[in-house]
Amino acid sequence: MQKRKQFAVIQPHPTFCGAKCAGRSAKKVLRNNSGFSYILICVILWFAVMFLLAGLEYSAVVGRVKQEKTWLKQTADGVVTDYATRVYDAIKQGNRYADALNPDALVSETYRALGFGDDNTTRLTRTEGTENPRVVLILERPEVTAVTADGFGVRVQCRVKVPFAVLGRTVSVPETVMEIESVFSKKWED
Repeated sequence: MQKRKQFAVIQPHPTFCGAKCAGRSAKKVLRNNSGFSYILICVILWFAVMFLLAGLEYSAVVGRVKQEKTWLKQTADGVVTDYATRVYDAIKQGNRYADALNPDALVSETYRALGFGDDNTTRLTRTEGTENPRVVLILERPEVTAVTADGFGVRVQCRVKVPFAVLGRTVSVPETVMEIESVFSKKWED
């Protein structure tokens, strides 16, 4: 019997041939029928799904913060509008502008409208679900100040915490500081 000669095939190192060789070796690994390529594909898909899931949850967190900021702005605007109606009605009845305006009353009305009526309330917690409620937002007690320069209104500054959960486990609780302002400008002189 005649023996066959076996020759060793020398391939250049992947760093010398660039991305072309790396692409060929990736195709070779993926075409492997011994099972390794299936495991590799499963791992890659698992990481892609986890990344997508975390991205979707993060977008929900950002959406909740924007929704809370909109709610704060609308609530403050509503309080200032009602207060402006009362002030202008008092002015129509003959009161002076400076006498009709009470910034402390406006601040306390804003606290009540936001859900912090008494001084003991330090935070509001919003939940989802009835049987197993899940915390979706924590609103710390805001700092409401009256704005009296060239009109009247309120400035609300507060901290909002939204739990960031992936697969039912809370990963972190990022904190966002929001500041809104609702002001009626004075367009006349006393």
